[in-house]
Formats: sequence, C-alpha cells, structure tokens
Amino acid sequence: MKGIYFSLAAVLTAILVMICGLLITGRTDAGDSQKEQIPRYHIQVITKNANEHFWTTFKSGAANAGKQANVYVEFVNIAADSLNSSLIALEKAVYSGVDGIAFQAQDVEKTEALVKKAQDKKIALLTYENDQNYLTDVPTVGSNSYDIGFREGKMGIRACGGKGRVAIILNGNVSGAKGQNKNLKLQGMIDAFSNYSTVKVQEIYSLGSGMFKTEKLMSMILAKQPKIDLVLCTDERSTPGIAQVLVDENKVGVVSIVGYGAMPQTLNYIERGVIYGSICPDAYHIGYNCVKQLVTILDGERISDSINTDLFSIDLSNVEQYQVIDNEKD
Repeated sequence: MKGIYFSLAAVLTAILVMICGLLITGRTDAGDSQKEQIPRYHIQVITKNANEHFWTTFKSGAANAGKQANVYVEFVNIAADSLNSSLIALEKAVYSGVDGIAFQAQDVEKTEALVKKAQDKKIALLTYENDQNYLTDVPTVGSNSYDIGFREGKMGIRACGGKGRVAIILNGNVSGAKGQNKNLKLQGMIDAFSNYSTVKVQEIYSLGSGMFKTEKLMSMILAKQPKIDLVLCTDERSTPGIAQVLVDENKVGVVSIVGYGAMPQTLNYIERGVIYGSICPDAYHIGYNCVKQLVTILDGERISDSINTDLFSIDLSNVEQYQVIDNEKD
C-alpha cells in the first residue's frame, strides 16, 4: 500500500515540475517575444498628401524596410508643394524626439536652420527626391532629375520619328532657385534633342499639378499650336489629364505624349495607344532606401552622400508587366 502512495506522490511531483517548467518557459518566451517587438528606433518620414502612385509605392517600400530593421516608421502627410507645411512638419519632427527624419527640402535657407537644430539633437537626417534644393551635409536618396528629362527627350524622339514640333509641360516654376529641379529636367530634354535639328521646341509651359488645370492648359496648347506633334510632361498627376484631352478632341495618333509616372490611368492610356510612353521613378526603393540609410546612420555606420535610384521606361512593349506589378501591390 505504501508503495502505491509513493508511486502516486512521485507521479504528482513530476506533473507539478512539468507544469512549473511550462509556466516559467512560457513567461520567458513571452518576455523575449515582447522584448523583440520593441522598435529599435523611431523614424519619421514626411510625405506629400497626394493621391499619386508614387507616394503609395514609396510608403510601401519604407514600411517594409522598417519591418525588416525592427524600427517604427511614422508617415506625416503635408500639403503638396506647400513650403509652410513642410517647414512646420520638419520643425515638429525635430522637437518630437524622433531618432531619424526623411524629408524633402522646400527651401534651402529656412530648412538649414532646422537641420542645424536636428544635428545638435543627434537626429539622423536624410532627404529624398531632392536635387531641387541641395542641403550640405545631409545625404540624399532618389532619381536624378537630369536623367528624367534626358530619358523623356529620347523617348519623345522615338515617339515623333525624330522630327516634329514639341510642347513641354513642367510642374511648377522653371526659373530661379526654386525651379532648379525643373530646370535640370528641362536641360536633360534639350540635350536629348540637341542632335536632332528636325525636333523643334515650340513652347515651354508651367503649371501647378492637378487634372483640371492640366486639361485646361492642354486645350489651350492645341488651340494655340494646332500643328504640335509631341507633348512632354514631367508631372505624374498631369499625364492622364493630357491624354484625356487628346481623346476628347480626337487627336489620338496626331499628337504623341510622353509622360511621367505609373498611375493606373497612365498605364491604361499607354496600353490603348493614347500615350506613347512614360518615365517612372523606382518609388519603392526610394522609400526603402530612405529607411535603410537612416538605420545605418543610427547604427553608427557611414553611408554614401547620395544614392541614385533606377528609372523605368514604360511603353507599349512592356506596359503589361508594370500593370501586373501594380495589381500585385494593390
């Protein structure tokens, strides 16, 4: 009888030991898991509040880089092309105690004062898509504006068969310091045309981004330049608006369009032959490299002063693969 009691006691003791062991292990695992989930850094990315394909894809790249590096990536949207909103957002970021900030400088002089404050606080800084306003000692990531213009010009030559009258539409002012980015694109186009005496730039137009303004301008161009053969546009949102005017005014096949970006409407118009082609920045890797570079800085490692990301040339021959990529991301 005593043997049975001893056996039962031994079994109960073993069970209790197992339960205690499981509880201790469970708490340890939960603690380790919770510890691993604490972000290493807090990075703030200041973006434009615009419904464009670029920003959607850019944020996806930045968010994925954050997950891989175990950092918290916070997006702060500001009004598109608003200097005041940009400065306010950057100032708030500097005083919010974040570890790193990625942003686009709208004004060199006013932004440099905030950069100095951020550097004094040991905040890592990086600009992106920003050869418009170069900031000393602040690394940058993005596509090269001159290359964008040059590629658009080369594609335009193919679109018009190496001869024709050209209208260029740039988003924003094309003169002065604030227009440096736009001038680089324009210079790239002019250089692409330099060996083609039969390609003539008739007029250069500038406008704020937005469909309505674009459609109004395009109608005016067709009325003022009835023999225009080619339109180059450097703005993502404006490109589909230009195409729609050609459709409405029965000018498809008469006037060729080379645009910018990979909005779904743009890809659809390329497939239909309304737009000849488009130059598209690698928005995903711009966002991805912004976060990756900031993390590298925060880890105490050196990075390159500038990283130039890829540009994609999209036309009827390859538009289908970009539509597939876009659908997968959606």
